[in-house]
Amino acid sequence: MGIPAKLIVALMVANGFTIADPADGGMLDVVGFDASAPAAMAAFARGV
Repeated sequence: MGIPAKLIVALMVANGFTIADPADGGMLDVVGFDASAPAAMAAFARGV
């Protein structure tokens, strides 16, 4: 549709499956979750 968007897929375990397209710079896979994950996701969403 030509509308810029971002997608973050957060998984607790790595299983080789994702709905995010690895070739799309607007999509991010996050596996595991620690204290730095929210800041990393926020920076990605802001485009930093």
